Amino acid sequence: MKTDKVDAMVGTTMDGVLRCINLHKFELSNGYGRAEAQRKFMFSHIGMPADLSMDVQAVADLIEAISGYMEDLPSLKDHPDHEDNDEVERANVPFTQLEKCEILKAALPIEVLKLLESRTKRDELFFDFKDFTEKCIGLNDEVRNSKTNATPPKKTNKNGKNNSPQSNSNKNQEPTSNGNTRHCSRCKSNGKGDRTYTSHNDKDCKIFNADGSAKAPGKPKKKVNNHNKESMRDLIRKELASH
Repeated sequence: MKTDKVDAMVGTTMDGVLRCINLHKFELSNGYGRAEAQRKFMFSHIGMPADLSMDVQAVADLIEAISGYMEDLPSLKDHPDHEDNDEVERANVPFTQLEKCEILKAALPIEVLKLLESRTKRDELFFDFKDFTEKCIGLNDEVRNSKTNATPPKKTNKNGKNNSPQSNSNKNQEPTSNGNTRHCSRCKSNGKGDRTYTSHNDKDCKIFNADGSAKAPGKPKKKVNNHNKESMRDLIRKELASH
């Protein structure tokens, strides 16, 4: 069939423009299925650190922003083989309110998530992303404040004894330059060397009384003779003398 050549601009249609946009998406993304991959990533790998340092509102804003550009990603539905297949769902559409809530819920630190689950019904779903974000912010702040106000555990040594200074009944005990926590103010005030006054505490001092006076020397221990040896010698002598 012979046709006439027309020297004029090629007309454009909206379908043609959209087709070009989809082809451009495909070229930039190096393939279809980018939207599906993005959705899978959002539900599986978005997570806030356990130390509660990340701002919940910032994460919610990120989810909202990503939802806004989902339409720019190519989907498997855009593939020519799947365009008319009703079983292939289009993934390059914005997240629903429910999906955004579920993504944020999966991203919560474990302690915040447990607190949320303890205060909601089993299998409860959330359909208002703004309200759910505010709820999560409140729970995150509550957990953070409970950690801030918690009393730190007392340190104990390997024998299970409390190492905190308050636990020591000796009020005059103070650490020395070499890290020794033994200190006798009685010996120190009476001019004893640091090797002496850091070898014990006031309550264990055997040199000075509490008023600073010297303690009376203790009675020397009696020397106990070994009478068993002497008795054995006497027995031997008696035995020899009798023969």
